[in-house]
Amino acid sequence: TLSPLDPARAASYKLLNSHLAAMPVTGREGKLLGLLTVDAAVAQVAPRNWTSQAPRIFS
Repeated sequence: TLSPLDPARAASYKLLNSHLAAMPVTGREGKLLGLLTVDAAVAQVAPRNWTSQAPRIFS
């Protein structure tokens, strides 16, 4: 699981290396606070202009 205090980039790499679609974010008592999804993780680690660099395949 992830902590809300984990740095965003570190949490993103942890999720991406786990091969899961999402990972829970829990508080100190283990209460579920939210989920980090692959989409959100990729947005953290990808270059800011990565979508404009990709070729348009579908219209």
